[in-house]
Amino acid sequence: MTKLLLTRPERQAKAFAARLPEGWEAVISPLSRIVFHELPEGLPDARGLIFTSQNGVEAWQAACGPALPAWCVGQRTTERAREAGLDATFGGRTQEELAETLRAAPPEEPLLHVSGAHLAGDLVVALPELEVARVALYTAESVPLTDEAAQSLASGAISAVAHFSPRAALLFREAIAPGWDLAALTHFAISAAALAPLEGLPRRAAAISEEPTAEGMLALLRRSGAHSATTWHKKPQG
Repeated sequence: MTKLLLTRPERQAKAFAARLPEGWEAVISPLSRIVFHELPEGLPDARGLIFTSQNGVEAWQAACGPALPAWCVGQRTTERAREAGLDATFGGRTQEELAETLRAAPPEEPLLHVSGAHLAGDLVVALPELEVARVALYTAESVPLTDEAAQSLASGAISAVAHFSPRAALLFREAIAPGWDLAALTHFAISAAALAPLEGLPRRAAAISEEPTAEGMLALLRRSGAHSATTWHKKPQG
């Protein structure tokens, strides 16, 4: 079995680990934990919501936010919003696709983007033609590697790492201890942006998912094979 390090928050890491292709064994060591916040005072009135992650949906639900129409990035986020009782519309696989969807058919405004404290992209800036506000209802607080993961990385027992966001990749880089030889590691990234924080690190190889979803990452792992020598350094074409 080839060991793959998963650094997502525990619930998401376990869900992904349960779907790993044959030959892969997950080493789960979350580098962040999700902390929800209460709705702030003076929250702008909104006629619709924007969710770019499942964490945003769950934070809104935990804060007892009102059931407004929602536009979502990703099929799973859309499904999670519907499970929470919201009238949710799939807006695209990425924030860029969602922005295009909203421009093409503007919903009733104003809109409220429910996000985390750390942004991969700012829809308030991306959609100047629409009235969009943002509220950060959760924080992904950093936590250290588990002893098992640290020892496995230091000894070379872990062969690959999966990175699901730029922040996750940055936290991985910050978690590396001086003296570790990670030149044999392969990095699998959900997007080019998620690979960028690892620039300059020694590595065996790097590969980027063809689509920025968990399904895309699973397909990437299947294509690479647990025992193959992956040598991609950019998004595969065709």
